[in-house]
Amino acid sequence: MIVILVVFGLWRVLDYLNLILFKPLSKFTLKCDKMKSIREKGWKRKMRSLFGRADITKYMNRLIDIVEHMGGTVHFSHENRVSFRPDLTVTIPPIAEQENLYALAHETGHLIDYIEGNLDYDQWISNRPYRINAEMKAWVNAYQLLKEMDAPLEEWEQHVQKKLFTYFEFEEVS
Repeated sequence: MIVILVVFGLWRVLDYLNLILFKPLSKFTLKCDKMKSIREKGWKRKMRSLFGRADITKYMNRLIDIVEHMGGTVHFSHENRVSFRPDLTVTIPPIAEQENLYALAHETGHLIDYIEGNLDYDQWISNRPYRINAEMKAWVNAYQLLKEMDAPLEEWEQHVQKKLFTYFEFEEVS
């Protein structure tokens, strides 16, 4: 039993280093495929409380796998805003709809930047030009993740345009 835990722990550490050292986002999807094979051999995923469209649930679950694989946590909440925090927590509503899929991909984009050292959370809070740049980078990461998993992108452009406008509309982060 101890040997299994040590080997599994070592595999996770090596896998995590792989995620950081190799920049292409395609590596994140490949890691999820490895996780799928582990689950098939007996490792169980946490129960997820997503409601809504089954086709969107599939993609949201893959993104949640990526977040968890990078050491993050996805918190489901109807009350809290969609967000990323430096404790590696992503908060989203538990409803599988296209807008939440895009939001989860965007917050996962922030997580990727933060883990890779490309997001300074204090600067993001206090420096508006820095925040706008960080938001754009998170949307680019999100697009790459969604495109790679062949997620539906028919409403992507309108969604991103609407969200980008809010970064110029509001001065401060709440």
